[in-house]
Amino acid sequence: MSHNYLSIITAIIYILLLFMLSFGIVVFVGPIHSPFVSLEHRSDDRAVTSFLISGNEELLSNFTSNEQSHLVDVKHLINKGIIVTVILLALCISLLIKLNKVQRIAVVSAPFFSIYVLSGLTIVLIRKFESSFIVFHNIFFPQGNYTFPYDSLLIQTYPEIFFLSMTVIAGIFFILLSVAAISIIKKNSRVK
Repeated sequence: MSHNYLSIITAIIYILLLFMLSFGIVVFVGPIHSPFVSLEHRSDDRAVTSFLISGNEELLSNFTSNEQSHLVDVKHLINKGIIVTVILLALCISLLIKLNKVQRIAVVSAPFFSIYVLSGLTIVLIRKFESSFIVFHNIFFPQGNYTFPYDSLLIQTYPEIFFLSMTVIAGIFFILLSVAAISIIKKNSRVK
């Protein structure tokens, strides 16, 4: 395989890896997402976050059986996301090793080109949030257990604005991770 194709494939894998890491940070780091949860629902948010980490369904006792079922499905989706992230990380590292210094810098710079696409996508998602939300849930939760009444605990804990905010924050982490990676690669690639 030519080094040009290898660089392009590595850049795509790298961008996907940063995307997955960014959302992982937002989901699992409570201090990042909890300020977007109302004070009265922070203990419910902590229970959900703890459940997503541990899998202990007893932590979800405040939620209805339908909400618990959906959160179990969310946990399964996150577990698959973790597996994909580990695979992407292993692929990215193994491919980066095969590239020369200039190609490595080009690969880790690739996310900056995708920021334009990400920005456009974010604008579309925000402007068309409800339809984007439905499409996302139809793809990842085809069993249909994702609709709840407005006054349900799950919706009160995670209202629409929560997901909009998390999308923006994940985008910020995508940029920060990109800058950090470029700095590290450039620092380690300097000719001495």
